[in-house]
Amino acid sequence: MDTNRTAPDPDGQYLADMFITARREYGLTQSELAKKSGTAQSTIARIESGWANPRWKTMYRVAKALDKKISLV
Repeated sequence: MDTNRTAPDPDGQYLADMFITARREYGLTQSELAKKSGTAQSTIARIESGWANPRWKTMYRVAKALDKKISLV
């Protein structure tokens, strides 16, 4: 993470909102989603706060855990 930034990446906020919405629709906490997807809870938290952009592997694992498909369009 770039420690010189003072605010989350604005472009990452769209993805963050998508993660939060999908997780809540499934009724999971960040910890539950992390466990189900094999991802660290801190990673889920950073993505949802807009501070991190996930790798494709992470996106795939989270999407699979939420029964969602990933689309580029």
